[in-house]
Amino acid sequence: MISYTDSQRAWLRKYWSHEFVRQLLATGRASLDDASDDLDESWPDGGQWRGSIPKTLRADGLIVPIDAGNSTRASRKGCLQNVWGVRDRAGLVLRERHLAKWLEAHPTMPGQNSLPNRMRQLTLI
Repeated sequence: MISYTDSQRAWLRKYWSHEFVRQLLATGRASLDDASDDLDESWPDGGQWRGSIPKTLRADGLIVPIDAGNSTRASRKGCLQNVWGVRDRAGLVLRERHLAKWLEAHPTMPGQNSLPNRMRQLTLI
């Protein structure tokens, strides 16, 4: 199994946190399916780091669980997942700005040469 480095996982968390927060701000709700670019693909390393996205936002008091639904990601096989809602919209706006600024300064994942295309499946060399 391919594994990301710590710096790559940190970059991925920020990138997908940004997408997750943008979805929350646009619709008022989001699930981890919204932190995926391709619902039919699995992450090369299993994607376990993705759980830290809502965990961090919840710990910071920005989101709350509002529902549960079945995942549409093939690798999750329809398992239940939380659907998150906005608790602190102003805080989410600030987080989105912070993440956007960070991603502007760090547009590519360490060890890669462009933005994600299924995070450019890491090469084994």
